[in-house]
Amino acid sequence: MFELDDLEAGHPIDRKAAVWKWDKTGLIPQPAGFKNAPVSSDSIYSLKFIDADHYLRFTTDIPYAILYSVNSSLPLKYIPLGSGPMPSIGDDDYSRDEFIDTAPAANILVTGQETGSGIIVYKYDPKIQTLTKIWVSQA
Repeated sequence: MFELDDLEAGHPIDRKAAVWKWDKTGLIPQPAGFKNAPVSSDSIYSLKFIDADHYLRFTTDIPYAILYSVNSSLPLKYIPLGSGPMPSIGDDDYSRDEFIDTAPAANILVTGQETGSGIIVYKYDPKIQTLTKIWVSQA
């Protein structure tokens, strides 16, 4: 999967037409906090594997991880990351992708904090597909 479906429009079915045609089949609704974000929700800030079959997509300035299966270009779930503290996903500075990493064998996500020098550690539960914040440094 090299091209992910649009999070609002779905899968492009005709890009040659003056107005693109889209298929929304299987597209899940975005949570309210995601829809009301101040920036485009279609930007891809970072992609990181969380286990052998799933990866997380991060978008700029939106504190959600979007879960995908390696077998589909459609999102499976929007997972909130919280904003206290805000994970390091902002400023349209794509070099900050280095502030997000995972340990797929342990189902761990680690992000830097948007401000300050601390980190945030999340544990992924593959059975219920959630992320739980398990540690925040106070640096």
